[in-house]
Amino acid sequence: MISFQTQAELFAWILHRSFSAERRRSLEQLLSDFEVVWPDDLCSLIWANLVNDGRALGRPAGAQDMWVAAIAVRHGAQICTANIKDYDYLSEQVKLLPIANQVGPVLPIQAFLREHGESELSG
Repeated sequence: MISFQTQAELFAWILHRSFSAERRRSLEQLLSDFEVVWPDDLCSLIWANLVNDGRALGRPAGAQDMWVAAIAVRHGAQICTANIKDYDYLSEQVKLLPIANQVGPVLPIQAFLREHGESELSG
């Protein structure tokens, strides 16, 4: 599963990188294997708590990262990320899986990035 926020960031990345039609289709096909999870009322409450916790710890986080975290917490999932620092202060609430340890269906995304000369989804 991936969060709606992750899907949105991947689509934005496609546009930002000016992917060819073939590369877009390739990534869209890869993403079709994932269930996209959207927030419900409980997830929105979890999001608000995570944002509040970050502020209280002096680590205000971006709304995007907190949506990914809230979806993970709501569904008992881990966050697979190369940016542990974005979530490390929430370690009591959020389960993290560093990208180097990823297994299962996330590996195709890593392979796609390497195939297209990318190491991460940064701007």
